Amino acid sequence: MPTEKHKIASHPILTVEEAENVEVVYNGSPMKLEKGMMLSSALISEGKDIFCYHPHDNHPQGIYCSNGQCAQCLMLVNGKAVKSCITPVAQGMQVESLQGLPLLKEKTGQSGFDKIEVKETDCLVVGGGPSGLNAAITAASMGFSVVVVDDKSSLGGKLVLQTHKFFGSIEDCYAGTRGIDIAKILTQQVEDSPLIQVMLNTQTVGIFGDHRVGVVCEDKYTLIQPKTLLVTTGAREKSLVFPGCDLPGIYGAGAFQTLVNRDLVQPADKMVIVGGGNVGLITAYHALQAGMTVIAVLEALPKVSGYKVHADKIERLGIPVLTCTTILQAQGKNQVESILTANLDKQFQIIPNTYKRVTCDTVLIATGLNPVNEFYQQAIEHNFKVFVAGDAEEIAEASAAMFNGKVKGMEIVKSLQQITSSGPESSDASTNPGVDSSEDLQRKADILKSRPGRIVQENYHEMVELKVYPVLHCLEEIPCNPCITVCKQESIQLENKLGDIRDLPFFQGECNGCARCVAICPGLAITMVDKRKAKPGKAHVVIPFELLPFFQEGDQLELCDTLGQKLGQGQVVKFRNKRWQDRTALVTVEVPLEIAPKVAGIAMQDKEEMLANFVPVEENQISQESPVVCRCERVRKEKVLEIKALGVQDMNHLKTIRCSMGACGGKTCIPLIKDIYAREGGEPCELIEPTLRPLNAEVTLSV
Repeated sequence: MPTEKHKIASHPILTVEEAENVEVVYNGSPMKLEKGMMLSSALISEGKDIFCYHPHDNHPQGIYCSNGQCAQCLMLVNGKAVKSCITPVAQGMQVESLQGLPLLKEKTGQSGFDKIEVKETDCLVVGGGPSGLNAAITAASMGFSVVVVDDKSSLGGKLVLQTHKFFGSIEDCYAGTRGIDIAKILTQQVEDSPLIQVMLNTQTVGIFGDHRVGVVCEDKYTLIQPKTLLVTTGAREKSLVFPGCDLPGIYGAGAFQTLVNRDLVQPADKMVIVGGGNVGLITAYHALQAGMTVIAVLEALPKVSGYKVHADKIERLGIPVLTCTTILQAQGKNQVESILTANLDKQFQIIPNTYKRVTCDTVLIATGLNPVNEFYQQAIEHNFKVFVAGDAEEIAEASAAMFNGKVKGMEIVKSLQQITSSGPESSDASTNPGVDSSEDLQRKADILKSRPGRIVQENYHEMVELKVYPVLHCLEEIPCNPCITVCKQESIQLENKLGDIRDLPFFQGECNGCARCVAICPGLAITMVDKRKAKPGKAHVVIPFELLPFFQEGDQLELCDTLGQKLGQGQVVKFRNKRWQDRTALVTVEVPLEIAPKVAGIAMQDKEEMLANFVPVEENQISQESPVVCRCERVRKEKVLEIKALGVQDMNHLKTIRCSMGACGGKTCIPLIKDIYAREGGEPCELIEPTLRPLNAEVTLSV
């Protein structure tokens, strides 16, 4: 990573406000950093991406999770070892890069046990993301008290990182609204409820047998005793094991979104994304919005697993999506300098002589998510009246997680009514007019979390009889209907093949040229052809655009079809960004009439130029180094295989080689070890899960 500053100066969606800088001392030298920004993000904005050196082998460590779960960003702040990704910048901080283990300092004065407060509530929600907030709002609306606990400084979970518009239906999950704005809507509803108490910057550390839950806020320990418990702790990103996977500059897509969309920090110049699910595809789009170059998205499967509209959107912008391709290793001394890739056959085996090197400074791993459900498992063991929702239950789209929270909220209400026998009869969904039944709610939830369906071929045709009409480049069955809802002419309808919002949309009727369907489409998959003011033989095409404009009226732009194939140039006629468009600009270009229905987007990068970054290399240039599996304790894959060869099937025994004994408590390495056991040679075996006990997170000794 270059050492110049990396603060985002302007953004097409987010407001960049002037920040207040304060002076800190960094490794003995004065430095100005943004007040209140997390220390790791502030340092990355100044080109400082190495935070500490591991005590085992002095390996440099950069940001990895940006979520307080690992320990790769440990630094000394005022003499105390802290995670810099959850430590806000303050005036006069003394910041040092940590080398080796920090020294324990003698503490003077008496220590004692304070009286522990016990809070009682009808429902405790652990996790303030979309599912947790919707559940809390639902339960409180029926008259029950709720406590929401979240370890962040604001509510919304991953919504606060999502600058794109959501799929689904407007009625059920705010489809067509950006995640960052949905977070504000839900937060306001929570704040407006007198029955909901919110505890922010609060870490849940244990679920106990006396039906109490331990939480820590600002080094104060509190016990919460709920009648019901809802776990909505979300998911953590899956990692990958390959040589160099532990270099600074390689981290999860969520950490990247935190840096870019929360902290407005640009951590990369040229990046590669590994994983073609929705997270990887959306992150590629977010990177372009923030002014970075995305060389390619790599996907091991023969097709992307994310929505086709997401893949089409980034291909139109010039980002190649390379299927049947994997990362072999990352190379660099103190940070990523290049990666090696290879092609895969149908059995996911590497095809010889397909090795290529790509020069880049950042690699994002977006290969899926694992539910964070440890609290749920512990609550079951202790016979809590416990529920689970969102990604902690099942990995799905955020729209589905949000609605799933409402479903679980209704289940909690029914459970509380049975426990207390005090809930008003009218609050039961089955007897309350206007409230969907449990069966209706569950059906909607199942639709929202369903996988994409069939894909149809695009049928381009010029509607000679119409002067203006929309072109729907939406070719895959997914749960989404904002374009139907927003069309005042009722001319956009759904096919009646599935009988719900997963049906494909089609246009039939008249169009008044309002372009509201173009602006609201979450996949940016609608354009509008308008011949009313165009020159003879020409047509105006209205294109949705959510990047920083690099053109002005009169300029010629390179245009492409749905799949990113170049069609030729069009002249910019108009650029609109009205309030009702919700930051989706509408660019009107004049093009030859025959290509007008095919135009789907504006090329930003040159795809061929991106592909030229892949340079063939010989097999002898591939490192045979055993990769790191357990980052906290620097345990390599070869050690895990040695243990496996001994016939060890109980993951608790892996603690003998220090696996899962580090600061993250096995959150990263345990899934990787399971994968190694499943994939590597030898007899298959049934792994015994490690024993999970409180405390589930680090706390100070005084706590």
